[in-house]
Amino acid sequence: MHLKASFRILLLIVIVALNSPTMAQRVRAFGGIGVSAYLGDLIQGSPAFKQVSPDVMGGATYDLGEKIRYRLGLSLLGVKGNDALSPRADLRDRNLNFKSFVWEVSNMMEYDILDRNIYNIVPYVFGGFGLFHFNPTTYDRNGNKVYLHDVG
Repeated sequence: MHLKASFRILLLIVIVALNSPTMAQRVRAFGGIGVSAYLGDLIQGSPAFKQVSPDVMGGATYDLGEKIRYRLGLSLLGVKGNDALSPRADLRDRNLNFKSFVWEVSNMMEYDILDRNIYNIVPYVFGGFGLFHFNPTTYDRNGNKVYLHDVG
C-alpha cells in the first residue's frame, strides 16, 4: 500500500475514534521523554552519554473491549555518531560522522492477558505496524551539507 494512502487510512481511524460519544472513558493518552543513542561502527563501546540525543514519544489508546485496545503512537528522536569522540586513534583519523532526526508512527492492537479491573500489574501482548523515516547528514570538508542517503 502506498505511504500516502496508509497515512490517510490512519488519519481516518483517529478522526473516527476521537468523535466517539464515549471517548472520555475509552481513550487514554500516554507519553514519555528520554534519550536515544546510535550504536555501530562510529561508536566503539558504550556511548556513555557522549553521543546521546533527546527522545520524545506519545500517543493514545482506545478501548475496543475489556481486554483489547487500539494504540496509535508517535516517536521523535535524534541519533548521531562521530569518530572524533572515539578512544581509538585509527577511527579518529578516519573522521566520519553523521546525525539524523528520526520519526516513527506506530499503529497497533493490544490485548491484556489478565483483567485490568482486578490486577494492578497486567501483562499484555501487542502487534501492528509502524512507519519511520530518517535521513542522515554530514558536512564535507568545504562545509557543505551532504545527505548520506543519496550517497548510499
